[in-house]
Amino acid sequence: MTVFHIALLEFKPTVSSEELSEAGFTHAFVAEFECVADRDTYIKIDPIHRAFALKIIGVVMRAQTLDFESGVF
Repeated sequence: MTVFHIALLEFKPTVSSEELSEAGFTHAFVAEFECVADRDTYIKIDPIHRAFALKIIGVVMRAQTLDFESGVF
């Protein structure tokens, strides 16, 4: 069953841009996976995901993730 992984990010105030919202989370990334095992591999092992996370960690003030399976409520 399809699994959706959503990451919400709020950047630190030092990341100044007039486009950034003052209401909290400013960016959302949505990834779609065929199954939970694929999502787990992406989060825990995937070198591109890990490199991206390490690159932005210094400018992110807050992050929240949400995962759900299609058709499961």
